Amino acid sequence: MLLPAALRVWVLGVLLVLIAPALPAIAAYDEAGGDDVQIARLNTTDYSMPNIDIAENGDIYVAVSVDNTDRISINVYRSTDGGDHWSYWGGLDSTGVDYSLPSLHIAEGTQNRLYLAFKYQGPSETHSEIRIAYSPLSSAIWTVRTVLSSPTDWFYRVSITSDEMNFA
Repeated sequence: MLLPAALRVWVLGVLLVLIAPALPAIAAYDEAGGDDVQIARLNTTDYSMPNIDIAENGDIYVAVSVDNTDRISINVYRSTDGGDHWSYWGGLDSTGVDYSLPSLHIAEGTQNRLYLAFKYQGPSETHSEIRIAYSPLSSAIWTVRTVLSSPTDWFYRVSITSDEMNFA
């Protein structure tokens, strides 16, 4: 037997009152890991994914590949308010050079740095390299090193982490 609409609304109201004491536990569980930050690609044909890491002070950094007309660059953005607002922090860009597929890592200790590993291909090169750039967290002043290079091999995707939890 189907209940009349008014009675169904009343029953629903009673059920909500009965489960209300359980709601704070649910809300506390939802916040167990902090606030969620959503990041999405604007170009749906782009094969790269944004890469994110969080500093000890709560600042969030994200690195993204940007497909320009004649090159691919990497932009790094920072949020100091939990992901509500973002500002350009720094990046790697040069005409005719591709910097792509970034992997970002924040390492803090005796030196607080942002590390960025990425695929690099120059304008006249027939192969790709893996390079790492690092910068102090205070400002984007990059030091770049080539870590994998071969005259015949192509390098594609890289991932970076550190042992900062064990060593300063």
